Amino acid sequence: MKPIILNESNEFEMSIDIPQEENEIFLSISDDLESAYQEISKENQLRIWNFIERSDNWLALAKARIKVELPSAEVQLLRINILSELDEEDLVFGIQFWVSEDREHGRGMKIRHSDLFIIDYGIADVALFN
Repeated sequence: MKPIILNESNEFEMSIDIPQEENEIFLSISDDLESAYQEISKENQLRIWNFIERSDNWLALAKARIKVELPSAEVQLLRINILSELDEEDLVFGIQFWVSEDREHGRGMKIRHSDLFIIDYGIADVALFN
C-alpha cells in the first residue's frame, strides 16, 4: 500500500493501479473540501485503500449501471474522486468514466463506501462535485 498524498503540490491527485483496468487511474480529492488541505491520516488512508481494493465489486456495479443506459458502449475508468470530508463516518467517492458512445460527457456516479450504493448517476461531472 503506497502512501496517499493529495495536496496542492500534486494538484490534489495521484495515479494508482487497479487490477481490472489496463491504464493508470487518477485518485483525487475535491479541493472544495477542508480535508484536501490536511495530511491524510493512516486510518483514512486505510479507508480509501479499502474502497480501492474492493474495485472488483463496485466497478462491476458501475459498469452495469452504464450498460443499462448505453448497452453497447465501451467503458473505461478514469478517476476516483473523494467527495466527502475524511472525518465523515461514511465516505462518498465519485467515479468517472470515459464512454465510447458519449466521448464528450462520459459518465460519472457517486458511490457510498459502506455498502457500495450508487447515490447518483449522470454525465462525468456527477463524479466531480458533491
